[in-house]
Amino acid sequence: MAGADGGAGPGAWTGRRWDVALSFAGAQRDYVGQVAQALKARGVRCFYDADEQVRLWGTHLAEELPRIYARESAAVVVFVSADYAGRDWTRLERRAAFSQAVIEAGVYGCPPGSTTASCPGCCPMSCPSTCAATPRGSSLT
Repeated sequence: MAGADGGAGPGAWTGRRWDVALSFAGAQRDYVGQVAQALKARGVRCFYDADEQVRLWGTHLAEELPRIYARESAAVVVFVSADYAGRDWTRLERRAAFSQAVIEAGVYGCPPGSTTASCPGCCPMSCPSTCAATPRGSSLT
C-alpha cells in the first residue's frame, strides 16, 4: 500500500500489484464504488474494474480476470448477493481467488458469516459455517 506521501505502506511487502480486489455483481456497483473510493483514500491499492476499463479494453477477460483475482491481488473482498451467486463473471473471479487460497494454504476467501449454502461454488473445506475473511495472524482492526 502506498502511504499518503507516496511511500511504502503496510501492504507493500506483499509484492502484488493490488492489496485488494473487489468482486461483486453489477447491481452492487454504486455501493462497491464507494467502498473502492474509501479504500483508495486510505492508501489501499484496490482493483475496482471501473477504474481499469481503459487497461482492460481489448483484453481477453476470461484470462485477465483470473490473473488479477488469483495472482495480482493480496486479498479479495467478495460482495455476496443473490445477483452475485448467479453470474458467470463473478463465478470466474471467485474460483480464481479460491484456487489461489488453496495454493497458498491458510488464506481463506469466504465472506464473514457466509456458508456454502449462501455462496454457491465456494469450497466447503475453506468456508465453514461461519468464517472470518482474514488471513492467519491478522485481525480486522
